[in-house]
Amino acid sequence: MDDGHVQLPIGYKMAPGTTINLKLTYIFKPDMGEMDEIWTYSVGTSVAVLAAEPENYTEYEKLPPTDQISGPQIIAAVKNTHSGEYFARIQEAIDDPDTKDGHAVVACPGVYKENVTITKEITLASWHGRDVTFIHAAVPDKPAVSVTRDNVNVNGFTISNSRQATGAGLFVGGMGYAVINCQIYSNRFEFNPAGILLNNVSQSHIFNNLIEDNKDGLIISKNSHDNLIGGLESNQRNVISQNDSCGMIIRGGSNRNKIFGNFIGVDESGLAARPNGRSGILVESGSARNEIGGTTAAHRNTISGNKKGIEIDGEGSDHNRIWNNAIGLGSNWIKHVPNGLGIVISGGARHTAVGDTTVKEAANHICYNTSGGVRVSGMGSDSTLIANNQFAGNGQFGVSVEKNAGKVLVRSNVFMSHPHYSLIFNDSD
Repeated sequence: MDDGHVQLPIGYKMAPGTTINLKLTYIFKPDMGEMDEIWTYSVGTSVAVLAAEPENYTEYEKLPPTDQISGPQIIAAVKNTHSGEYFARIQEAIDDPDTKDGHAVVACPGVYKENVTITKEITLASWHGRDVTFIHAAVPDKPAVSVTRDNVNVNGFTISNSRQATGAGLFVGGMGYAVINCQIYSNRFEFNPAGILLNNVSQSHIFNNLIEDNKDGLIISKNSHDNLIGGLESNQRNVISQNDSCGMIIRGGSNRNKIFGNFIGVDESGLAARPNGRSGILVESGSARNEIGGTTAAHRNTISGNKKGIEIDGEGSDHNRIWNNAIGLGSNWIKHVPNGLGIVISGGARHTAVGDTTVKEAANHICYNTSGGVRVSGMGSDSTLIANNQFAGNGQFGVSVEKNAGKVLVRSNVFMSHPHYSLIFNDSD
């Protein structure tokens, strides 16, 4: 049927006036360059009506074709793979009473202009992945996708066009309760205020996403605890780059989140800069005991190409740990991909660990950043540990401890090839 015509060989006798019912399946491949709604295609058919003699079916009269052009048709593009039912829109599939917790709703390639709210414990997935399956917020002042239940998986979409200043392409959170155990993976987030916003979310996993061209990439907020961003397998890496402000923000008393194995401020190769406009990672407003990197190569984040690599800021943002990351280098630890400034600890953040005195595998490589490697500043930013790291080629300094920063322990680091100063203390303890 590649030319739009259907041929039906008839190998048996038919009485004159016999009605032939045809079931035709149309498969559409829309132009992905246009935001065409997947359910508004028009379908045209041309039917040749045959009148056959009962005793001699080899002779027949071919009547003129009858054109039957439909109006806009609903194309069954979304399937509940458990119930077997088909739907035109994602939200219709979710809201259907036959869709139960534990079911999977799967979408065909196309552009879905809707705002999807997931209120059941389901998997929302695409058949063929994020490059050909789009959820484009129909009402821009709402998230394109909202998740308000536990145990929800979302994978395989490009999610875009949420425009509310405090909103997100994908919002996960509850109203007065915590949402737990969600997985958001293998998606692209673009052209949103935040790509992903987690509010009061715990024990969830965000991995293998491409988060770029948003205002902020990923925001972890309002007491969101114990989430894993990335993972220890290479196919779990998030690429969080080219966002206007921050690649990632951890704020609002969000604790014990783990940031492992991501590329932040670089492209998917890890070798070319795609800067986030402010910081690769910002931890602020009382968020504590978060882990950025770990002791193995699998834990290591590449945080390079940004205006600032990592910021730890504000009172209560305590006991955060920065271990074994490439900061100012590409993912191969060789190519120079500088941040403006590698790490900034400020505003009364206490007990930040950049490396470790006894765990040698915790060493960060903080190299070739344009202004400097690590700066500690602000009243009360004390009990900071900077130990066993390698510093090389940072523009103004390796480590700078500003006046009134409090107690800072700088121990057993390696400093090489700094054109100005390796270590600066300005009347601090």
